[in-house]
Amino acid sequence: MGERDEAYVPAEQYPQEKDARIPGENGDEGGQERTEATAGEGAQAIDGERRALTGGAYERGSLRLPKRRVLRGHGAFTEVFSRGIRFRQGAIEAWYLRDEGELRVGFAVSGKIQGKVVKNRARRRLREAFRVKQWEFPKRGRLVLLAMPALVEERWEALVADMQALAEGLREGQAE
Repeated sequence: MGERDEAYVPAEQYPQEKDARIPGENGDEGGQERTEATAGEGAQAIDGERRALTGGAYERGSLRLPKRRVLRGHGAFTEVFSRGIRFRQGAIEAWYLRDEGELRVGFAVSGKIQGKVVKNRARRRLREAFRVKQWEFPKRGRLVLLAMPALVEERWEALVADMQALAEGLREGQAE
Protein backbone atom coordinates (compact mmCIF):
# COMPACT_ATOMS: atom_id res chain seq x y z
CA MET A 1 0.00 0.00 0.00
CA GLY A 2 2.82 2.46 0.89
CA GLU A 3 4.57 1.61 -2.35
CA ARG A 4 1.68 2.81 -4.52
CA ASP A 5 1.34 6.17 -2.73
CA GLU A 6 4.92 7.22 -3.40
CA ALA A 7 6.00 8.93 -6.60
CA TYR A 8 9.10 7.82 -8.46
CA VAL A 9 11.89 10.43 -8.23
CA PRO A 10 15.12 9.62 -10.11
CA ALA A 11 18.32 9.94 -8.08
CA GLU A 12 20.49 11.18 -10.96
CA GLN A 13 21.24 14.90 -11.35
CA TYR A 14 20.63 16.69 -14.62
CA PRO A 15 23.60 18.63 -16.07
CA GLN A 16 23.36 22.40 -15.58
CA GLU A 17 22.68 24.58 -18.56
CA LYS A 18 25.50 26.71 -19.89
CA ASP A 19 23.74 30.06 -19.23
CA ALA A 20 21.98 29.18 -16.00
CA ARG A 21 20.57 32.22 -14.15
CA ILE A 22 22.92 31.93 -11.19
CA PRO A 23 25.01 35.05 -10.49
CA GLY A 24 28.76 34.64 -10.69
CA GLU A 25 31.24 35.78 -8.07
CA ASN A 26 30.93 39.44 -9.19
CA GLY A 27 27.13 39.58 -9.09
CA ASP A 28 25.04 39.53 -12.23
CA GLU A 29 27.67 39.49 -14.97
CA GLY A 30 25.58 38.54 -17.98
CA GLY A 31 22.14 39.27 -19.23
CA GLN A 32 20.49 42.38 -20.51
CA GLU A 33 21.60 45.73 -19.11
CA ARG A 34 18.88 47.78 -17.46
CA THR A 35 18.50 51.49 -17.26
CA GLU A 36 16.71 52.60 -14.13
CA ALA A 37 13.72 54.83 -14.79
CA THR A 38 12.45 57.48 -12.44
CA ALA A 39 9.11 56.85 -10.79
CA GLY A 40 6.30 57.04 -13.33
CA GLU A 41 8.60 57.52 -16.33
CA GLY A 42 7.57 54.27 -17.97
CA ALA A 43 3.87 55.04 -17.83
CA GLN A 44 4.44 58.54 -19.18
CA ALA A 45 6.54 57.24 -22.02
CA ILE A 46 3.93 54.68 -23.02
CA ASP A 47 1.09 57.20 -22.77
CA GLY A 48 3.10 59.79 -24.71
CA GLU A 49 3.79 57.22 -27.40
CA ARG A 50 0.09 56.35 -27.61
CA ARG A 51 -0.85 60.03 -27.87
CA ALA A 52 1.72 60.51 -30.63
CA LEU A 53 0.19 57.61 -32.55
CA THR A 54 -3.43 58.69 -32.13
CA GLY A 55 -2.93 62.45 -32.40
CA GLY A 56 -4.50 63.16 -29.01
CA ALA A 57 -5.77 61.56 -25.85
CA TYR A 58 -7.88 59.20 -27.94
CA GLU A 59 -9.23 59.14 -31.47
CA ARG A 60 -12.60 60.46 -32.55
CA GLY A 61 -14.76 57.46 -33.23
CA SER A 62 -13.27 55.44 -30.38
CA LEU A 63 -15.95 54.12 -28.07
CA ARG A 64 -13.69 54.11 -25.01
CA LEU A 65 -14.56 56.30 -22.05
CA PRO A 66 -11.28 56.86 -20.21
CA LYS A 67 -11.44 57.09 -16.41
CA ARG A 68 -10.02 60.61 -16.45
CA ARG A 69 -13.16 61.72 -18.30
CA VAL A 70 -15.51 60.43 -15.60
CA LEU A 71 -16.59 63.01 -13.02
CA ARG A 72 -16.22 61.74 -9.46
CA GLY A 73 -16.80 63.07 -5.98
CA HIS A 74 -19.75 64.67 -4.22
CA GLY A 75 -18.30 68.18 -4.51
CA ALA A 76 -17.86 67.93 -8.28
CA PHE A 77 -21.48 66.81 -8.75
CA THR A 78 -22.81 69.49 -6.38
CA GLU A 79 -21.00 72.25 -8.26
CA VAL A 80 -22.43 71.13 -11.61
CA PHE A 81 -25.95 70.81 -10.13
CA SER A 82 -25.81 74.29 -8.57
CA ARG A 83 -24.03 76.26 -11.33
CA GLY A 84 -24.85 74.27 -14.46
CA ILE A 85 -27.54 74.66 -17.09
CA ARG A 86 -30.35 72.07 -16.85
CA PHE A 87 -31.57 70.07 -19.86
CA ARG A 88 -34.13 67.28 -20.13
CA GLN A 89 -34.64 64.80 -22.93
CA GLY A 90 -36.93 61.80 -22.51
CA ALA A 91 -35.75 59.73 -19.54
CA ILE A 92 -32.45 61.64 -19.22
CA GLU A 93 -31.93 64.81 -17.23
CA ALA A 94 -28.64 66.65 -17.61
CA TRP A 95 -26.72 69.55 -16.10
CA TYR A 96 -23.93 71.14 -18.10
CA LEU A 97 -21.29 73.53 -16.79
CA ARG A 98 -18.92 75.14 -19.27
CA ASP A 99 -15.25 75.31 -18.41
CA GLU A 100 -11.92 75.03 -20.16
CA GLY A 101 -11.05 71.44 -19.25
CA GLU A 102 -11.71 68.34 -21.30
CA LEU A 103 -15.34 67.17 -21.04
CA ARG A 104 -15.85 65.15 -17.87
CA VAL A 105 -19.09 63.26 -17.33
CA GLY A 106 -20.81 62.06 -14.16
CA PHE A 107 -23.56 59.45 -14.09
CA ALA A 108 -26.29 59.53 -11.45
CA VAL A 109 -29.58 57.75 -10.84
CA SER A 110 -32.82 59.26 -9.57
CA GLY A 111 -33.76 58.40 -5.99
CA LYS A 112 -37.16 57.33 -7.31
CA ILE A 113 -35.55 54.24 -8.85
CA GLN A 114 -35.69 51.57 -6.15
CA GLY A 115 -33.31 48.66 -5.58
CA LYS A 116 -29.56 48.40 -6.08
CA VAL A 117 -29.78 46.04 -9.04
CA VAL A 118 -32.21 48.30 -10.90
CA LYS A 119 -30.17 51.44 -10.07
CA ASN A 120 -26.96 49.82 -11.30
CA ARG A 121 -28.66 48.67 -14.49
CA ALA A 122 -29.98 52.19 -15.12
CA ARG A 123 -26.51 53.67 -14.54
CA ARG A 124 -24.90 51.13 -16.90
CA ARG A 125 -27.47 51.85 -19.63
CA LEU A 126 -26.96 55.60 -19.20
CA ARG A 127 -23.17 55.24 -19.37
CA GLU A 128 -23.35 53.00 -22.43
CA ALA A 129 -25.72 55.34 -24.28
CA PHE A 130 -23.36 58.24 -23.55
CA ARG A 131 -20.36 56.21 -24.65
CA VAL A 132 -21.98 55.50 -28.02
CA LYS A 133 -22.85 59.18 -28.60
CA GLN A 134 -19.95 60.86 -26.77
CA TRP A 135 -18.58 62.50 -29.92
CA GLU A 136 -21.81 64.45 -30.37
CA PHE A 137 -21.35 66.31 -27.06
CA PRO A 138 -19.36 69.52 -26.50
CA LYS A 139 -15.62 68.92 -26.18
CA ARG A 140 -15.14 70.99 -23.01
CA GLY A 141 -16.93 71.34 -19.69
CA ARG A 142 -18.55 69.16 -17.06
CA LEU A 143 -21.73 67.19 -17.55
CA VAL A 144 -23.90 65.23 -15.12
CA LEU A 145 -26.42 62.80 -16.59
CA LEU A 146 -29.30 61.64 -14.38
CA ALA A 147 -31.27 58.49 -15.18
CA MET A 148 -34.98 59.04 -14.55
CA PRO A 149 -37.31 56.10 -13.69
CA ALA A 150 -38.58 55.77 -17.29
CA LEU A 151 -35.02 54.92 -18.42
CA VAL A 152 -35.26 51.48 -16.79
CA GLU A 153 -37.97 50.31 -19.22
CA GLU A 154 -37.06 52.45 -22.24
CA ARG A 155 -36.04 50.63 -25.42
CA TRP A 156 -32.33 50.87 -26.26
CA GLU A 157 -32.94 52.61 -29.60
CA ALA A 158 -35.11 55.25 -27.89
CA LEU A 159 -32.48 55.79 -25.19
CA VAL A 160 -29.74 56.34 -27.78
CA ALA A 161 -32.04 58.72 -29.70
CA ASP A 162 -32.66 60.67 -26.46
CA MET A 163 -28.91 60.89 -25.89
CA GLN A 164 -28.40 62.16 -29.45
CA ALA A 165 -31.12 64.81 -29.02
CA LEU A 166 -29.63 65.85 -25.67
CA ALA A 167 -26.20 66.27 -27.27
CA GLU A 168 -27.71 68.41 -30.03
CA GLY A 169 -29.53 70.53 -27.45
CA LEU A 170 -26.33 71.06 -25.49
CA ARG A 171 -24.44 72.11 -28.60
CA GLU A 172 -27.17 74.58 -29.54
CA GLY A 173 -27.37 75.88 -25.94
CA GLN A 174 -31.11 75.40 -25.50
CA ALA A 175 -31.65 75.34 -21.74
CA GLU A 176 -34.94 74.31 -20.17
